[in-house]
Amino acid sequence: MPYHLYSLSPEASIRLLIDEAPREISNKEIQELLDYQIPIGHKIHQQFPTMRKGEIHMTNHPLVLMLGGHPQAISLAAPMLENQSLKELFCQLLETNIMDALDIQHDQQSYVSLRISLEISIQSLKKKKPKVLDLYMFIGLLPGGIKQKELTDMWGDNSWRSYKESLIRASLLVFRPQEDILILLPFMNAKAYELLEEEGEDTKNHFHLKC
Repeated sequence: MPYHLYSLSPEASIRLLIDEAPREISNKEIQELLDYQIPIGHKIHQQFPTMRKGEIHMTNHPLVLMLGGHPQAISLAAPMLENQSLKELFCQLLETNIMDALDIQHDQQSYVSLRISLEISIQSLKKKKPKVLDLYMFIGLLPGGIKQKELTDMWGDNSWRSYKESLIRASLLVFRPQEDILILLPFMNAKAYELLEEEGEDTKNHFHLKC
């Protein structure tokens, strides 16, 4: 089933990012972001020519433009603001391996935004809570999702529960309480499998045996 990704306006994107942030965003913090000078020669200057045309506002700032107005991309980025300022989040987006995603054709911008936001969420967990990604990769092997009781049986104990909360806060996991199901969205499923491929045969075999 195809997914059609519709972009929000810059104004709506900013409002959603601020509303989804797990803490209050001050005007001082916004101004700090606007005052930040991107290093001369950084490839983002070529990607977003509007930066060279007069004063920068939130509506034309690269942070907003990179998220592409896509609600899921913004929802993935917003939890990062729990421990980072807007400026720090933007600096993370400027990292080379994340910027490589911007090489995709312009007509795929919504997918680029998802890829960028998903990448920063994954990188943040790798640095702070790498074991949480074990659950992310494991559920990625179950495209239809899994009930919590079944997950305990497969996992072998309840240690996955603390990982679950971290993934939900990072918007990487969806919990449907009515069905008691944990599930990844399709594009997240693909990323989970990609991460598992990078882990090597031992981890893959271990997870496949659990399934």
